[in-house]
Amino acid sequence: MTPNSASRADFAAPARLCDLPDGLLVRCLSQLSQPERFEVVACVSKRLSALTLEPALLRNVSLSLAGDGALRLRSLLGFLTQHAAHVHVLTLEENDEEEEDPWEAEVLLASCLSACAAAARRMRVLALRVPPPDTLAWLPALTSLRELRLGLSYYPLELRLPAGFSRLVNLAEATLGGSPLEFEGSRLPGGLTAISIADRESTQMPAQFSTLTALRTLDFRRTCYTSCSMGQVLTALTALTALKLPEALPACLARLTSLQVLFKNEELEPAGCAALAAAAQLPRLHDLALHSGEGAAAGGALLPGPWQRSVQVVDLPWRILEEGTAQLRGAQHLESVAIRGTPAVGADPGARQRWDAFWGYAATHPSLRRLTLYESGEDEPLPPDSPSPLPSLPHFDFLQAVHALRRRRPDLRIELDPPPCI
Repeated sequence: MTPNSASRADFAAPARLCDLPDGLLVRCLSQLSQPERFEVVACVSKRLSALTLEPALLRNVSLSLAGDGALRLRSLLGFLTQHAAHVHVLTLEENDEEEEDPWEAEVLLASCLSACAAAARRMRVLALRVPPPDTLAWLPALTSLRELRLGLSYYPLELRLPAGFSRLVNLAEATLGGSPLEFEGSRLPGGLTAISIADRESTQMPAQFSTLTALRTLDFRRTCYTSCSMGQVLTALTALTALKLPEALPACLARLTSLQVLFKNEELEPAGCAALAAAAQLPRLHDLALHSGEGAAAGGALLPGPWQRSVQVVDLPWRILEEGTAQLRGAQHLESVAIRGTPAVGADPGARQRWDAFWGYAATHPSLRRLTLYESGEDEPLPPDSPSPLPSLPHFDFLQAVHALRRRRPDLRIELDPPPCI
């Protein structure tokens, strides 16, 4: 054998995948999805079947309960009984089909979560996109949790937090949904930095929210809290930088001067005027989004104010923006503008003038990098058995204006949603 041939033999690649050492195979298997590993790879050989259960591959477990939810939960229970200690992230997706025995599925779900509480000392994320079991006594044992999603906003089910909920001292992000969502007898962990609440029955914002001094992001769009109860709490949240509001508007909004992100959905009239007036006084505002619900009348206008010195992103209905081109010009750092409900200008000279003024702004504002144009989407309802309509075609003049703007400013990213079907 010549020296060259010996060298090639020494560095020859393995003839088969299974000739690789276990460590490399585990790294290869980590590139596959969980179903591919358990349903395909594990059936190839005993060695590969054993490798699919390596702790490094069990850190992220996701299960859909579609089909026979009870059968899947029974299988998950057996898995967690042996391997829960290695699971860092557990996600359960909802079953859209009605269970034959919902009581059995609920008992199995509670058993799975109890198995996690008994062994999963490293669990960081628990996302239950399913109706939670009646008892949450297992939850306080998951002291390593950093992110929790519990309950569903669209299920009329009560969610009562357990008495030991405050023991989740590492919890930073929580999404909680119930109708109602009961906090009585429980305390929120003081280290929370982001929380999203869905509760369509309660009208009073829990006073204990004011103790969350580390809270930076608060989303309670899907609540019915009164303006008064919100005001008493929000002024105490000195670290708050992102706020997503429900229909009611807290009177203290203009005093939340640390806000960088403000989002408001649903009806904007008459609250739209007040929200815009308050937003204009926020000196650190970075992202402003006000959306009107279906059929809602958007009111108010952009006002000059401290917000112009900091804002970088606005997402507003055209009925607000059409009178606000001068205020947009004053926002020297504005990089992204999204318009909802782009108008069919037609023959109205005033509307045409305002639309042309906005195009002139988009063509010349030096900091603008992105322009998104959302279609109105307020079409007439279709009969139940009618075929789905084709995407609507924007007005030809509108498309011409878009192409002209692209030619004039090739660096400006222009997006149409939905894209034109031409």
